[in-house]
Amino acid sequence: MKRQGALATQQSDELSIAKQGLLARITRRASQCGPIATAIKELSFVRREEPTELKSYIQEPSLCLIAQGRKQVLLGTERYPYDANHYLITALDVPVMAQVMEASAERPYLGLVLKIDKRIISGLMVDSEFPAPSPSETGRAMRVSEVTLPLLSALLRLIDLLDEPESIPILAPLIEREILYRLLVSEQ
Repeated sequence: MKRQGALATQQSDELSIAKQGLLARITRRASQCGPIATAIKELSFVRREEPTELKSYIQEPSLCLIAQGRKQVLLGTERYPYDANHYLITALDVPVMAQVMEASAERPYLGLVLKIDKRIISGLMVDSEFPAPSPSETGRAMRVSEVTLPLLSALLRLIDLLDEPESIPILAPLIEREILYRLLVSEQ
C-alpha cells in the first residue's frame, strides 16, 4: 500500500514538472497576444493578456490544451470549461462560442491548439483494431478530459521539434500519430 502511494506521488510530481515545462515552452514562443502559427502547420499557440468577451467561430477537429489561465467553450447549451489540468477535444467542425475567463498581463492565458487529421484517426482505429464505440459513447462532438502524463510528454516532444526544423517533416507526423493514439486510448 505504501509503495502505491509513493508511485502515485511520483507520477503526480512528473505531471507537475511536465506542466511547468509546457508553460515555459509556450511562454518562450508566444511573446505577443493572439494566435501564433508554428513551423508545424497543425500546431499553434495562443496568448491573451486579459479575459475576452464571448466570440463565435467554427471549431475545427482539434486538441486544445492550456498551460496557464482558464477558458470556456459553449456548444449549443453545453458548457465546456477547461484549464491547465484539463484539455478540450473536438471531433467535428462545430459552431461554438468561446471566452478566455482567466488572463492578465502578469499571468497571461497561454495555450496550444493541435489540429486533428480525421484520416489519421481513422487509420489508427483500423490499424489498432479498436472496437466500434457503443451507441452511448457516440453523439458528442466535444469533450473535456484530464491531462495525462503520456499525452503531455508527447506534446512536449512535438513542441521541442520547433528547435529542430530539419526534423519536423519526419518526426512531427510520428509524434502527432502518437498524440492521436493517446487520445484514442483515453477516456475520450
